[in-house]
Amino acid sequence: MRFLDYRIHVIHRDATRGRVDPFSMHRAWFDLVPDQNHTAVTAGYGTFDASTTEGNRFVMTSDYVTAGRTLDASLVMAYMPTLRPLTVDMTKLSASAHALWYDPSRGLYTPIEGSSLSNTGRRTFTPPGKNGDGDEDWVLILETKPPPLDAEKISPSK
Repeated sequence: MRFLDYRIHVIHRDATRGRVDPFSMHRAWFDLVPDQNHTAVTAGYGTFDASTTEGNRFVMTSDYVTAGRTLDASLVMAYMPTLRPLTVDMTKLSASAHALWYDPSRGLYTPIEGSSLSNTGRRTFTPPGKNGDGDEDWVLILETKPPPLDAEKISPSK
């Protein structure tokens, strides 16, 4: 599934739940360039499955990480449908980055310890476990110019 297809699905889902998605309000997700050659997410990206089965339509049978980054290197985002570590080449960011996990089932963020992270070398990120619905999908967000986060959108510590 392409990232834009996923975003349309999430926006529709959130609209039907009566909430605005803060994930897309302050981030230039529409400027993301697909990371098809795995230059940003270098390991843990899974296996691409282009089948059009019903299960794959909403990322239920695919384990492929859909990632992208902006041309100005201020934002890297990676949607992962299943739990596993992801390795990111931090040099693909223009400056030190604030790192978050976004739970698409609850609209909550989990800050990644140690942020702001240097834009040198490679770093492995491991999601915090199953999301709020008990599923395995998360979005990794690395941004050099983070927007302010509402306190109620931060996931309580586990």
